[in-house]
Amino acid sequence: LAIAYKHLSDRVPPPSKLVVSVPPELDRVVLHATEKDRDRRPATAAEMRKELLVAGGHVPPANPLPEVIARLPEPDELPDDRAATVTIPRMLAPRARRKRRRRRFLVVLLVLAVLAGGGWAGWTYLVPHYGTVPNVLGMSVTEARATLEGAGFRAEIGTSVFSTEYADGAVARQSVAGGEEARLRSTVILRPSKGPPLIVVPSLSGKNAKQAARTLRAEDLELGEVREAYSDRIPPGKVIDQNPSAGTSIPFGSEVDIVVSLGPEPITVPNVTGLTFQEASAVLLSAGLGVTKVEEHSTEVGRGVVISQDPGQGAELAEGEPVTVVVSLGPREFDMPNVIGESTADARARLEGLGLVVDVVTLPGLDGGEVVYTDPPAGTTVQEGDTVTIYDA
Repeated sequence: LAIAYKHLSDRVPPPSKLVVSVPPELDRVVLHATEKDRDRRPATAAEMRKELLVAGGHVPPANPLPEVIARLPEPDELPDDRAATVTIPRMLAPRARRKRRRRRFLVVLLVLAVLAGGGWAGWTYLVPHYGTVPNVLGMSVTEARATLEGAGFRAEIGTSVFSTEYADGAVARQSVAGGEEARLRSTVILRPSKGPPLIVVPSLSGKNAKQAARTLRAEDLELGEVREAYSDRIPPGKVIDQNPSAGTSIPFGSEVDIVVSLGPEPITVPNVTGLTFQEASAVLLSAGLGVTKVEEHSTEVGRGVVISQDPGQGAELAEGEPVTVVVSLGPREFDMPNVIGESTADARARLEGLGLVVDVVTLPGLDGGEVVYTDPPAGTTVQEGDTVTIYDA
């Protein structure tokens, strides 16, 4: 029973405790192969063979077998003619016989007690007893250990692992799953969580917002805030900057903010009406805009002065886009037409159609209705907006 209990509770001693010449490498192979927890033993025969081959290089060579046999001592031989020994029973007195019976009774009682104790010990320690392993995932290490020990199992803390499901410090894995049957007093290895794994942020430069989101999702990250900014170098819609920057390690599931280009910053169009064309051109070019010139006659704006512009003041244009300016040619000049002999009404309509201001004077004593004279006379150079007088009779 003592040996059986040692098999259950104690580790196999290293061979070097009995033979000091056994190297440590062979000790490690034996101890690894005889671990109490099967998860800690070599997983396959090939793995154990590999360990033995490595350890074999440190073991001194054995003596040849014939030499070992030759060193064995000769066995003791009994003479064939030795007589057998015969024991003749003695006659016992009644008192001695009673004493002998009592002794036999005590021996029987002792044997029964030993058998009962052995049966109990065998049932307790030799016959495997199983129980249901509790689920301790998500518990603190202290709580999980107490739960397992309360269910009749041992708990051992293993190395920490990354986990996206369980908080830092909580149990993320257990070597025997909750709800499975396992031998009582066996060891369940608990592996605490050390939080989500760290992810290296990818570069998002040159991508648009949708492409950036897909790239981040592929790395188990999320797209955060999307801002916009002007850029003279990056085309509109492409990522200018990101935070955190590429190559930074951040927790699983974290957000990455990006800045998207709006293209070059637009230029606000200044007001150039009322300036000469030369002055307007200088203002627009210095602002980074182009100039397109259109000329028109005007009776209100002097020659060479900007009448209007398109787009107007306050509009926003990209660098280099043109502003169309309409420049005055001054009043339109032409020869005074000859309207003598025409009816006053027709002459008046014709002259006003040319942009002239018409003044009608009826000669005294006449009914009027026909033009007999004009001032200035026909053929004289006039300008749009000039006043002319027609005389009718």
